[in-house]
Amino acid sequence: MCNIIDLMFDLNTEENNIHIKTKSMLNNGLNFISDSIDHFLNFEQQNTLENTSENILFNELKYSVLHLHSGIALVLKSVLFFNHWTYIFSDMNKASQKELNDGSFKSVESNKLISRLEQLCNIKISQKDINKFEQLRNYRNKFEHFMLDIKCSSDIQSVINYNFDFIIRFIEKNYQEFSMAEREIDNNYIIGLTQSENEFLQEIIHKIKKIKFQYNNALKLATKLAEEISCKEDLLICPHCKEKTLTYGKINKKDVFCFFCGYEETCSTFAHENYIGFDETHYCPYCGNDTFVFSPADNKWICYSCNIIYEDNQIHICSNCKNTYETSDENIDEPGLCPQCIENKIHDN
Repeated sequence: MCNIIDLMFDLNTEENNIHIKTKSMLNNGLNFISDSIDHFLNFEQQNTLENTSENILFNELKYSVLHLHSGIALVLKSVLFFNHWTYIFSDMNKASQKELNDGSFKSVESNKLISRLEQLCNIKISQKDINKFEQLRNYRNKFEHFMLDIKCSSDIQSVINYNFDFIIRFIEKNYQEFSMAEREIDNNYIIGLTQSENEFLQEIIHKIKKIKFQYNNALKLATKLAEEISCKEDLLICPHCKEKTLTYGKINKKDVFCFFCGYEETCSTFAHENYIGFDETHYCPYCGNDTFVFSPADNKWICYSCNIIYEDNQIHICSNCKNTYETSDENIDEPGLCPQCIENKIHDN
């Protein structure tokens, strides 16, 4: 992947505007996809109601197609942009920073977009995905220029659903292209997604899982995002959605957050609400906070404050003071007592 940071030597020149457009392109693409999901969900809901006018159904389906095609195209173009800004020009030999900055350039056409991803970025897209994206483009053209018969909505729905599947798979499979992208935005050097882009991805996950056949795709993308924060082995099962996409103490060092359903809570409240009555919370032997619990589902001891994790056999509960302690060679002869209680016992004798 070409390093876009090579373009960032003089922040006082026109080049500074290029990096802002990088942000806008991906942001806008994710925004369009999120809006497309809204229209599709509205269509599904309205389609189940009696006396819903065909005009309402037509408009919901139309804007779902228009926004989805624009969104997918912008997400794909943003990958080209991350690699090099000239890649998004229809004629790369005539690429101009001035035209890029004032928006007067002609961008790469849809039929060339995917071939450039393959040739310039080494990103492979299946022929079936290409064909379905082309079908979406054809429906977009028909919606823009003609009045489609709503009776063919089942075919349109199928194409929309497939392209939801396509773009979610694309983002999940090529997530490194987004998470490792190097950019300068508003004079700040960043690596990876902006907060706004992450928020749009969360919106997409939370909305698209409501669509039939899209639940698993939403879960895969949520897991990918969670694994960027925690390694796979550290993810926990969320008490709300029951999926293993829960991170803890990773977002701002105190919150528990599920990337699939959006559940969030402070570490202390989460530990007490989810483990009191099932297994008491304990004082962590490492940080001392009352957020140390045993998770039967994971067979591990976990502190939701300092993130430390112990295997089940590494921790004992003192039979005297009820505090937890790490097992070691020194206390193996008195497995029911913690080191402090053993020391007190010796002194008493």
